[in-house]
Amino acid sequence: MTVTRKISGQANEGILGERLRISQILDSKEGRARPGAAAELALRSDLTADQAIALLAKTPVANPFMDAMDREGEVGLVGQSPSGNGGMLTDERAARMAELQSSIQYYNASKGYRKAR
Repeated sequence: MTVTRKISGQANEGILGERLRISQILDSKEGRARPGAAAELALRSDLTADQAIALLAKTPVANPFMDAMDREGEVGLVGQSPSGNGGMLTDERAARMAELQSSIQYYNASKGYRKAR
């Protein structure tokens, strides 16, 4: 069951103004580069759109790689000692990171960016 109520013109104007302010912050160039901070400022502050955008311009740009690392946790490079498992990596993420690092080194060497190790 949906409950609806009539909203006065003045209240409606306030609601539309707040929605416009939120969309201005989130849709700005600064807001798109820093989505977490933009959402926080748009939804949980009393700053005007111009003030929030100016503040966003002074904050560091969001880094998706660092966000993923925060989400996944540290990659443990376990089992690299020659004793026991012959230098095999027992952590799947660490093994994949080592594989990617090796591939990146050879790719860069093939393009002449730097020498392979």
